Amino acid sequence: MSDPHSALAAARATSSGTDPEPGPERINALCDGVVSIALTVLALEIRLPEHREGPLRDVLLQVLPSALGFLLSFAVIGGFWLAHHRLTRRVRRISRGFNLANIGGPSAGLMFSLAVVDKLTTGDLNDDKFVAGTGTIAPDGAVGPIGGITQKARAAVDAGASLFLYPASTTAKEVKELGAIAKGHMAVRAVATVDDAIKILAPEGLPQPGSGS
Repeated sequence: MSDPHSALAAARATSSGTDPEPGPERINALCDGVVSIALTVLALEIRLPEHREGPLRDVLLQVLPSALGFLLSFAVIGGFWLAHHRLTRRVRRISRGFNLANIGGPSAGLMFSLAVVDKLTTGDLNDDKFVAGTGTIAPDGAVGPIGGITQKARAAVDAGASLFLYPASTTAKEVKELGAIAKGHMAVRAVATVDDAIKILAPEGLPQPGSGS
């Protein structure tokens, strides 16, 4: 990620074997809330006439257009509400997605790739550790250099990371600065490919999807 917070930590809850897949309940609740608000707003438009003199029948006739409009709107919205619930009853589960809102720049490539791997395997790839890192990612899995690596390392230290992964192509001067920043705070490891990073995080190998280990 462009910031040092581990994408693995963000994905950890969703990749755990004990965490059930989400269902449609939340979107149903949102739909119910929207429908309730819409019907309330429509009902507020039914107003008694300011001058209510005369027989009750005449007063009701004046309110009738608003009442009929409300009933028609109620029927239309109710139809959409019923159709929505019929549709979601057919949904067995909802696939979890990735939140890209806080990711900016190519330096997020390495950590985002590891987050994807973490989601596709059981358990926690980071073994419940605070892992930070940076580096671009190429289609073949190669990790490329990025700018501002020392600033990212300082931010990782401040955030409490225990491990910082950085591109193996980082200059010798920057590697020396990384060591000084991380000394006594966190381990730093160079990676040339995403496979190198996986071997550091899972030295015994990755569990296969659905293996339960």
